[in-house]
Amino acid sequence: MKEERDAVGRSISNAEKELFSLRATIASAEEKIEEALGSLRILGYNGLLEAFDASESLLSELEKEYGTVVSSLNRGAEKQYGEMYQNYKSLSVRHNELEKERNSIVGFIKSVEAEKKTVFMAAFAKIREEFGFIFKRLTDGEAWLELEDEEEVFSGGILLMARFGLKPAWESLSLSGGEKAVSGVALIIAMQSVQPHPFYLFDEIDSHLDAINSANLAQFLKERSTAAQIVTITLRDVFIARSDMTYGVYSAGGISRYVHYKPAAAEVSVKRG
Repeated sequence: MKEERDAVGRSISNAEKELFSLRATIASAEEKIEEALGSLRILGYNGLLEAFDASESLLSELEKEYGTVVSSLNRGAEKQYGEMYQNYKSLSVRHNELEKERNSIVGFIKSVEAEKKTVFMAAFAKIREEFGFIFKRLTDGEAWLELEDEEEVFSGGILLMARFGLKPAWESLSLSGGEKAVSGVALIIAMQSVQPHPFYLFDEIDSHLDAINSANLAQFLKERSTAAQIVTITLRDVFIARSDMTYGVYSAGGISRYVHYKPAAAEVSVKRG
């Protein structure tokens, strides 16, 4: 009975080993089935395919063909494709960021250009109005400023047009010396309406003017001297008569001397220079 019991125990142990082996085989088969089902799902099949008579031979031929083709394939292609795809994705994101930054910069430039044009046109309109008023005050004529290109104001220049008396209107380059002088002074003073300056120095701007225009210019500068200090170098007595302070320089015996004259005090002092 003991021998029979030992034999039965050995049979049970062998049966358990065989059962364990069968379970492992079943698990391996299930893994293969699941792997095969996964491959089918990738190919678009959600379930098992029906077997047919020539399936085994067809599978054998496909495996043989696969063995022939696989030797010529680049097995690292999938990895390389993944790397290239990630690089492409990163570059696409960076491209979109750069495009967004570019659009932001372009928008900023357009806003600056629009603001610059607005400020320029406002200043141009104010100077043009003041220039016309001052020119008429000095000469009793007409003068105005024109843009060469009103659409692209910064692509062209500015024309100074003037009409003296009954003469036709001419551009500043075609004016005489005296006409250019009085037009230039009118424009310089007109610019003060936009950006006032505390000090102006004019060198013989009256040298080409007749007596009437010289008197008008001297009186006008006298009026404007309340807002800024105006110094003129002149040989005309009409300017001296309307000045608040006069300095005359001359040479005597090889020595430079200057005369200091203040009309309000009616005094003349002579000093060596």
